[in-house]
Amino acid sequence: MRRLLDNEWFAGAVGVVIGGLIVAGLVAPVPIWVRRVAQGVGLLAMAAPVLPFIALIPWHFIAVRRGLIARSRRPFSIAVADGTLTVEHGASRTHCDLSEVTVARRAFNDNFSESRMLEDAIGLFSANRRELVRVPVASTGIDELIRALRQRNIPIDDVPVSAPTFLD
Repeated sequence: MRRLLDNEWFAGAVGVVIGGLIVAGLVAPVPIWVRRVAQGVGLLAMAAPVLPFIALIPWHFIAVRRGLIARSRRPFSIAVADGTLTVEHGASRTHCDLSEVTVARRAFNDNFSESRMLEDAIGLFSANRRELVRVPVASTGIDELIRALRQRNIPIDDVPVSAPTFLD
């Protein structure tokens, strides 16, 4: 099969076949099913360049749902004081009481290459499995957060997530 694809006449032959099917779809005395097949092949040939991007869109959202976080140009800053976690992201500030946290989940990209759209994150969850806050692992003050979670004996689960890199 590899030798067939490497032949110089193969691309021309495929073009002739696709062109023949399109012409067959435009000629009136051809059966309707041949016309429909020709139209389908023509549409598929036109849509082929964007199909990989369309196929990877659900993969991106699945990776976010499993725990990764979208990369941001604004840095995250984490501070832990008196059992309260404060996360600053640009002008926004989020507070979370560490006594509500029952489990933490560190989601990391398990692909062979790094995604430029998503990054590793730690999510903090309450007893009813509701996510309280999610912060990137590359945040300033993340070591302080991990130390505070370990002092409170809160388990940190590692979750490998496959993130798309082709969309980048």
